[in-house]
Amino acid sequence: MPESRSSAATPSPRSGLAQVTIYGAGITGLTAAHELIERGFEVRVVEAARERGADGRERMAIGGLARTQYGRAPRPRGGPWRAPSAREVGADDRGAGSPDPLRICVCFAPRSCALDERGMAAAEQLLDALEDMSSTRLRVTGFAGGDDDFPAGDGQNRVLARRRAEAVRAFLGESCGVDPGQVVTHAVSVEADERRRGVPRAWQTRARAELRELLGEIDEAEEVEEAEEVEEVEAHERWAVIERDDVVLPGEHGFRFFPSYYRHVFDTLRRIPLLDARGEETGRAVFDRVVSATMQGVAEHGQGNPIVTPRAPPESDLTMTKAFTSLLAKGYSWRDLQQFLERVLRYMATCPRRRAAEYESLSWWDYLCAADPMSGRPRYRYSAAFERDVKFSAKVLAAFNAEWGDARTNGSTYVQLLLDSLIHRDKINGCLDGPTTEAWFAPWRRQLERLGVRFVPGRLVRVERDARGRVRPIVTRGEESTPRPDEEADYYLVATDVITAEAVTRSLPQVGVPGQLAGYATTLPPRPGSAEPAGDAAPTPRDPYTESGRAPWDRLQTLSGIQYFFTTDVKLVRGHMYFGSAEWALSSINQQQFWTRRPFVARDGYSAVLSVDIGAFDRPSTHPPLNGRTAWDCTREELAAEVWRQICEDMGERASSRRPLQFPQPVWYHVDTLLVYGDREGDGRLLPVRNEAPFLIPIVGDWARRPGGDPWSPSRDDEPSPRTPDASEIWQAPHGGYWVHWDSLVFAGTYKRTFTRMTTMESANESARHAVNAILDHFLLSPVAKRRREARLGADPRELRGGVPSRAVDDRTEETGDDNTRLWRPAAPDEAGYDLPYRSTLLGDYCQIWNMEDYELPELDALRAHDERLFARGQPHPWESSFGLGLGGLDLGELGGLGPLLSSLGGREGLRIPTLQESLSALNRVRDVVERELRRAYGGDE
Repeated sequence: MPESRSSAATPSPRSGLAQVTIYGAGITGLTAAHELIERGFEVRVVEAARERGADGRERMAIGGLARTQYGRAPRPRGGPWRAPSAREVGADDRGAGSPDPLRICVCFAPRSCALDERGMAAAEQLLDALEDMSSTRLRVTGFAGGDDDFPAGDGQNRVLARRRAEAVRAFLGESCGVDPGQVVTHAVSVEADERRRGVPRAWQTRARAELRELLGEIDEAEEVEEAEEVEEVEAHERWAVIERDDVVLPGEHGFRFFPSYYRHVFDTLRRIPLLDARGEETGRAVFDRVVSATMQGVAEHGQGNPIVTPRAPPESDLTMTKAFTSLLAKGYSWRDLQQFLERVLRYMATCPRRRAAEYESLSWWDYLCAADPMSGRPRYRYSAAFERDVKFSAKVLAAFNAEWGDARTNGSTYVQLLLDSLIHRDKINGCLDGPTTEAWFAPWRRQLERLGVRFVPGRLVRVERDARGRVRPIVTRGEESTPRPDEEADYYLVATDVITAEAVTRSLPQVGVPGQLAGYATTLPPRPGSAEPAGDAAPTPRDPYTESGRAPWDRLQTLSGIQYFFTTDVKLVRGHMYFGSAEWALSSINQQQFWTRRPFVARDGYSAVLSVDIGAFDRPSTHPPLNGRTAWDCTREELAAEVWRQICEDMGERASSRRPLQFPQPVWYHVDTLLVYGDREGDGRLLPVRNEAPFLIPIVGDWARRPGGDPWSPSRDDEPSPRTPDASEIWQAPHGGYWVHWDSLVFAGTYKRTFTRMTTMESANESARHAVNAILDHFLLSPVAKRRREARLGADPRELRGGVPSRAVDDRTEETGDDNTRLWRPAAPDEAGYDLPYRSTLLGDYCQIWNMEDYELPELDALRAHDERLFARGQPHPWESSFGLGLGGLDLGELGGLGPLLSSLGGREGLRIPTLQESLSALNRVRDVVERELRRAYGGDE
């Protein structure tokens, strides 16, 4: 995709409601740009990172951590399987002599496919520049179209382009002795819209310059004006480009996972159209590229074959029985399952206010153990196998920590994942049907540019205030190294990671989010619940890039991934595989089986890719050669070999038994490029020295320290009073929501408070929506924006509403916003039952927000409402006391979607939603079953 031609140094005329500059082109920044541009704002996105594309060429990187990390590598040669460390694609693509791209352009006469002498000489010069053709493949791409060939849309252009490529291929074989099997040909018909976008232009310009240099027509001291080159190339598309045909491998930070509760992300994906070759909408969207991984597997050393179970709700009691039997085969007891089920049920029957008050300062593991509040002793005990898996699987499943992560974040996320087994949903364990950038981010950027978003290269250095008190971001633009003030805008949205956000706001007055960010990433917080003296418990300064994860309760940890590429078909399971005994908390997926364009060796250089997430970089390996080293203490080669060994061991690879089971060996591997390797110990071994993307973990008690205001949903009118800022420099809408600093500066990111809570693509998307809603409110309600508002809307908003009076709140807020419309509950994009109208503003709808705790089992709504009343009166949860518990029998199956699960405790399936009395009675019965099991197991010791 070509870079935007717009310049950050030359402001364009203002055409929108207001100008918004967004710093960061990750999911947060792209979501904010999408929501703002659809509401009439003028939007710029500033991004500094660059990354290779699917064609192996460098361009602006969009998508943040989720983007594809394409890397180049030489084509594989035949022979025996290679060990993973034989070839690797590193951050700079220097692994195993991987060459830099080399290409030239051959020119043709109009409507001709015959090479002239100049073209032949160019091809010969290229071959002379290649040292070893025996292991090199060439790619020849023919172009046709434009003014000198056939008219745009004429099918003869593609035929002519193919003939030009074949003519070059024939010359290389007949006159230069190149094996035809070493040359791959492609054809491109350049249409009018592609000419306008300059799709092949930059490629041809650079190739033509290389050709002139090869032919000796350019002296090294000669200055060639790029404008002249572009003008000459633009004159026609009569080219064939010859280049070395390397493999471009789609590496990544970690595999993409789209669980069914990603309502914000899915809503965005539905609004990104897929275009055809002419740039016309096809009627399909990126959402259609999310496919469900219907199965999941658990592999564990010593258990034989992996346990494979469906992700969808069980179709029969037999299916459910088999699932429970497989869990018992892992070494769990019925008591484990009963206790765990009780705790999950209790959580789902707990109101949000109690969750906030009691569970955010409690770990998930302590909650599962049901510690007695008086004695502190755990009432529930689990088997060693169950305890190990619960503590370890949290890191594997969703990148949280059962021992140090708060129970509310863990519990709410687990419930959403559990519902996939109870409720039929549109997307379950979703993954994309192609590499992330190709399937998602490339179409997204095209759509945003179609809507008018400008993408400009630049790096945010700091945010400061000028002499007049205005917010002025300081940036470096493009290749410049000298910081200077950025283009002026009405609003600035910092959509970076938390470390960058803290660094760029140090020059600002330390109020609001800048004040709360101070030390947030650059200090190690004290141990939660520590009884040490205050001085000993003070935060410890540290470099977050080199010292994250120094303690298990550190909010910043190292989580990363590795991909293995094979030249044969490899599939472990049709979905995600979890490795129960892997010391480094591994999970994987064979992504290529879900891709629409399946890779194969002849064209792509590989046939399968296994993407692995590493969840425990701080855990020592017991493999003797590593001598107790962690993943952080291994070289790339050692990391790749050890991860592959742990996978093979859990999958049951046995090379020395009577019936050997062995897997094909990867040809290459790709380690996350955000892990920077260097000579850390001074012994020549390249070890991790820096993690460019530490992962934010929800730690016990840390939610209260999240910067900024609480999330606000336009669909609810019963939210608690907002946490208002205590500084006059900060503006907040009367109903709450994110803060606007100095009437222009807003922050968004996964470190902010969201209903999603976890550090995920979903929370990044949701946070951007909260930030956009804050900008909408400020634009419509703030006196500071009045002149701007009237200039764009043509009148005061009250006049546009027909003179409806509004109530003043304070001197910084003109209107409450309550006059816009009623508060209505929206429809979830994939669920029935919530089909009421949605709340709008004078600029259109608010960004839609979904609180996932509102979308749990409706069968338990009555219990949650009852617990809400008990909590308001200061009374314990119904489970903790007999207060309000109904007596009398009830078939547990009457709890609708829980029927299949609860049938193991004696219930029958049913469809009716129970009353409050019946729900309480059912809860009482479940409690009796668990308590009876405890007494039987411990003889009343508990």
